[in-house]
This record gives sequence, C-alpha cells and structure tokens, in this order.
Amino acid sequence: MAQQVVSNAQSSGAGGWRSNESNKQNRYWLVDNALHELFSPLRECNYEYHRNGIDQLYENKEEARTAIYQAMNKLIKVTATRPNSINLLNFVQAKSNELKSLFADATTREKNDIVNLLKRIDPANSSRYQEILDL
Repeated sequence: MAQQVVSNAQSSGAGGWRSNESNKQNRYWLVDNALHELFSPLRECNYEYHRNGIDQLYENKEEARTAIYQAMNKLIKVTATRPNSINLLNFVQAKSNELKSLFADATTREKNDIVNLLKRIDPANSSRYQEILDL
C-alpha cells in the first residue's frame, strides 16, 4: 500500500516523491527504506524499544533501560549498511529527548553505553547525546 501511495503521488507531479529529487532525504526514500530488508533491524528495534522497554518501565526501570539499549544496539547493522538514512536518523532523533529522560537517573556505565551507541549511530549530533552524561 505504501508503494502505491508513492506511485500515485509521483504521477501527481508533487515534489518529494521521486528517487532523484534529493539526497535520499524525501518521502520516496522514507517509504523505500521502510520496506527494504536492510531496514528490518530498525523495525525490530522499534518494536522492542516500545514493547520490551517503554511498556515495561513501570514494572522495572532498570530492565526496561537494558531492553531499550539492546533494541537500539540493533541499529548498528543499519548504520553499517546505510549510514545517515532518513529512517534511521528520524528514529534516533525522535527518541533523543526521551532517552535523555530515561537515562537521567541511570548509572554512569549505562549512560556511557547509551551515549557511545548514539554517537556511533548518529555522529552528527554527538553533542546532543553528550548531554545525557551531564544529567
């Protein structure tokens, strides 16, 4: 269905729906990446982040943070094959404030682990992730 939306939008002449319009940062690539097998770790991360992490925070915050870290660690595979993809960066940047709050009362080791992981996934925003260590 997503591919059909892209096809319909391309025929309308509207901008942002063609593969050759920008540097892989438009709606065409957002849909294409979401459906591509290389992005299955991102889909797994998204599910596990929310199901095993966010949904479990009330029960056990430490285990939930560990699950979130493990889910985010799956993104290394995507970074290795498609660094700076719009899907990957959207996910990480959308979660940055949430992660900052979640890890505010974490141990120094947990903070270091998540910050190093985030810097590896999204090096352009390293300073934003460094703030987690200052909490």
